[in-house]
Amino acid sequence: MYTLQEHCENNEEQGVDSRGVRMQEPSIESFLFLGNDFVTERVTVVETVAYTYSKNRREYHLCLQCSLDEALLRVRADIVERTCSPIKIEASDGTCYNRIDILRLTDIRDGSIVLLSPQNNPLWDEFVRIHYSSASEQRARQQGYRLARQYAWAITEPASVRWIARYLGPCAVEMGAGLGYWCWQLSQHGVDIFAYDIAPSREAVDLTQPLVYEEGQGYQIGWRVLFYPVQQGTPVILQQHEKRTLFLCYPPVHDPMAEECLRDYRGSTLVLIAPSGSTATPDFFLQLKSAWKKIDERRLPSLITPVSVEVFQRKF
Repeated sequence: MYTLQEHCENNEEQGVDSRGVRMQEPSIESFLFLGNDFVTERVTVVETVAYTYSKNRREYHLCLQCSLDEALLRVRADIVERTCSPIKIEASDGTCYNRIDILRLTDIRDGSIVLLSPQNNPLWDEFVRIHYSSASEQRARQQGYRLARQYAWAITEPASVRWIARYLGPCAVEMGAGLGYWCWQLSQHGVDIFAYDIAPSREAVDLTQPLVYEEGQGYQIGWRVLFYPVQQGTPVILQQHEKRTLFLCYPPVHDPMAEECLRDYRGSTLVLIAPSGSTATPDFFLQLKSAWKKIDERRLPSLITPVSVEVFQRKF
């Protein structure tokens, strides 16, 4: 196994990396950043980043002269192209990023590798670890229910949160906000959002206890710690928020709450996150079809059932 020092000395003499590819100065223009979504406070100065990877059952160490952001992008490219198997990268301050960290901090959009804005998002962190683990489908599904109880039913994929925030901004209102996790994530993207729920959580519960399913009401989340200020309220309060975009995430199944929201909301735009055929009521979807027009949609990752986010505008 090469040492980092030996590898750097070989590079200086031969001008190639361990894969026989001639080394070039990294170019920031070769990567796509998502405009204002790229946080300029991130460290972008050129530094020495140690890159450890394996190939043909051997471990190699590569010394990269670039910013940490560029290193993250380059390593994600190696994962996509399968030229080698990345193990970790180490910044000059000693901070290490393993394969899971790299997958969490980068994404692929329209064929380009992009950086995701730094965001406090423990649900996404846990989802990535479960998704890329060796857990069976049944075990992953069980973990998905745990995440739903602890955070939210819909996975807050950073790129999708950012996409949704563009439709909800600058101000929105959510009914049935539960623990307020989605509101918390959207607020990190600058959305001014009000959160309401008929029974906001006020205290912690033992998350190791099994889910309780009640006929006609679905799984009950019980009392939990809030991630965002959630006020007590019913759909009628939406009459006061005509200028805010309505946000509904997993409206309760067999419950009239969602259709009451359509009845009381006077605004023109709705963003809905829902699994296919297992949320709200048939009347809700009939109202949606007759009075609203879908203008955009997107799939969300899930460990439980296929989920989509759809954007609607009022027809008249």
